[in-house]
Amino acid sequence: MGQPAGPLAGLPLGVKDLEDTAGMVTSYGSIPFKDNRVEGDSIQVARLKAAGAIVVGKLIPGGWSDGGDKNMTLGSITSRRNSSEKLKAMAAAMRDEAFIKHVAQEIVERTQPQRAIPEAYGHYRSVVRDGIEFFLSQVDRHRLMELVVSQLKLDPETGTQERLLELAKRFPTLHKLGQIIARNPNIDPVVKKWLIHLENGCYGTPLDGIMERIGDQLEQTDNRDRVQVQPAILSEASVGAVIAFNWNQSSSQDRTEGVFKILKPGIRRHLDEELLILEKTAAFFEENRHKKRPERYSPLRQSPGYRCLHGQPPAAAEVS
Repeated sequence: MGQPAGPLAGLPLGVKDLEDTAGMVTSYGSIPFKDNRVEGDSIQVARLKAAGAIVVGKLIPGGWSDGGDKNMTLGSITSRRNSSEKLKAMAAAMRDEAFIKHVAQEIVERTQPQRAIPEAYGHYRSVVRDGIEFFLSQVDRHRLMELVVSQLKLDPETGTQERLLELAKRFPTLHKLGQIIARNPNIDPVVKKWLIHLENGCYGTPLDGIMERIGDQLEQTDNRDRVQVQPAILSEASVGAVIAFNWNQSSSQDRTEGVFKILKPGIRRHLDEELLILEKTAAFFEENRHKKRPERYSPLRQSPGYRCLHGQPPAAAEVS
C-alpha cells in the first residue's frame, strides 16, 4: 500500500517569489536574481509539498516602491535561509557603489539614529543621521554586509540606542568617538547613560586570532614555556582586547599574574580605512553646509570642533 494522502493532496499552489522553490527561478522580486534557479525548497514550501500540495508557479511579490534591484529590502533577503549567500549574490550583481549606498540607507532607516538624540541636542539630529549614512556609504562592501547581518540578528523590538551601540562596536573610530562623548562631563546624562556601555565589554571578537598573535609574539622571547595565557577575553575596547596570563620568573617558583592588551585582528586595516572616511565625511558636511543644505548643517558652525579646525577662538561658555 502507498503512503496516505496528505491534507493538501493534489492542491495546486502558486508560491510567492520570496520563497525558494526547487527547480524554479526564485528572484525575490529583484533583477539581480532573475536567473536564480534554486536546488532546494524553503521550509514553508517543503512543508506544503509534504502535505501533498503541487507548486505550479511563482507569484510576483508586491510592495516595491519603484521596482528593480535597488528596492529589494535587506530584511527580505537576510531573514531567509542562505542569507549570506543571497547578500553576496546581490552585491556581485550590482555595482559596488550602488549596492553600498543602498545598504547604508537601509541601515539608517532601520536604526533611526536621530531618535537617540535628546531634545537638548535636537538641532544635531539631521547632522547625526546624514553623517552616519555617508560614513557607511564609504565602507568596504564586506564589512557593510557583516554589519547588516549583525543588525538583523537583533530582536525586531530592539531600540535605537542598542542598535547604534552594535553599529559603533564594529567601527573603531565610531566606537572611540562614542567613548569620548560619554566622558564629557557636560554631556546630557541621558546620552552618557547609554554611551557609557562602549567603555568596556565583550563584543564577540574571535579569540583564535588573538591567541595566535600572542603566541607568535611569545615565540620571539625566552619566556614562551613559562607563560600561561588564559583562553578568554576579559574585556574589549575600541581597538584592543585584554587577555589574562600568569608566569613563573626564573628565580622563583611563585606565579605572577598579569594581562596582555593586544590589538584586535584587522584593526590596523580598519583604522586606515575609517580615518580616510572621516576626512571624506568632513568634506561632505562642508560641501553641504555651503552649497546644498546650509540650514540643515548650520549647527556645525557653532561646534567647538568646527571653530578649532578653522582657527576661530572658542566661545566664552566653553572657556573654563
